Amino acid sequence: MEAVRGEKRMEERNKRLVVREERRKANAEKKMEKEEMAARVRKLYAKTVEAIRLKGRGESKEPWEQFRDHWMEEWGKGGHFGKFEDNTAIPPMRLTFSDFDIGYAMDTLQFFSVKVARIDDNLRWPLDVYGFVAVRDILDRKRNMIFCRDRDNCQTINEQVLPVLLLCRVILLTLRLS
Repeated sequence: MEAVRGEKRMEERNKRLVVREERRKANAEKKMEKEEMAARVRKLYAKTVEAIRLKGRGESKEPWEQFRDHWMEEWGKGGHFGKFEDNTAIPPMRLTFSDFDIGYAMDTLQFFSVKVARIDDNLRWPLDVYGFVAVRDILDRKRNMIFCRDRDNCQTINEQVLPVLLLCRVILLTLRLS
């Protein structure tokens, strides 16, 4: 009888030890997650403070701001090319079924796929991708959409599935030697 009670006490003690160990592991994981989150917040805060500091001094604009300013200065005057946000009206394959006998080869660019090379530490697979990727060429200087998704209609991708690209016309390339 005494031996049975002793075994029961040992079983209960072992169960308590297992529960304590599980709690300790769970607390350690939570602590690690909190530390990782704090590190990401500190990194983001540092980037934000640096951006505010640079803007306050009027230093270096973001590359997209520089491009927009250049486009507005070069092509936005007079409204001939429309607004900066306008999309191209030239469709893909516009001369495929035409009777034109004239034509010549030109350097072009066609997008077939996109590869996600790496993701930041604060992102995890799968990714919900939204926004747009657009390029401009010399044909009409307007946006030619390559990828376009709203936040409500995002493309979920994993390491194997890449975003679906829109059917767009080829992009006319020019070479500037300067």
